[in-house]
Amino acid sequence: SAGNTVSGSLAYATQTLTFTPNSALAFDSEITVSMVQSTLGIDTSFSFTTQEDTSVTPFSSKSELGNAIFHDTTLSKFENMSCATCHEDSQAFIDNRANRVGGALSLGSDEVSFGGRNAPTVNYARFVPNFRFDARNNRFSGGQFRDGRASTLEEQAKGPFLDPNEMMMPDAQSVVDKIQENAVYAASFKALYNATIFDDTDRAYD
Repeated sequence: SAGNTVSGSLAYATQTLTFTPNSALAFDSEITVSMVQSTLGIDTSFSFTTQEDTSVTPFSSKSELGNAIFHDTTLSKFENMSCATCHEDSQAFIDNRANRVGGALSLGSDEVSFGGRNAPTVNYARFVPNFRFDARNNRFSGGQFRDGRASTLEEQAKGPFLDPNEMMMPDAQSVVDKIQENAVYAASFKALYNATIFDDTDRAYD
């Protein structure tokens, strides 16, 4: 798996083939065994050990990890769009990209589809109260997105990755898989949350 190196030996007759793959190379041990068996045309006796890649330095805080993910374009279907694409740091976290509808709507990862509206600023988003009915003023208020459809900031943050008009990832598992492909992200999640964080896709995505 990503972030691990594998070493071991292949026993055949009276000879032993010892190998130590490049530490930067991540691969599936079962696929490797199958490749060896196919190449040599023999039944094999195989043992292996895995060793965590200690050269990876995880982020020291959740805010650092979140900032990296916020600016990471690889977490979109076409690897060309991050959260910051529609919430540009230098533009008060709004989407000011030019497009064929004059910026009225935000363009998706396929550079063809549009969301239902232009992405609003995320400035002060953490201070927006949860979506609720304000009985005193007889109206709904709070919540995230322009229409408050995400009750909390945590709920809002999960939306764009899977939105078919935004980052367009097919499902939560695909996003989690992308996270695990990045050795620094994987190590950071384990260090900052729990060593078994990736055992449950829903928990990891949340």
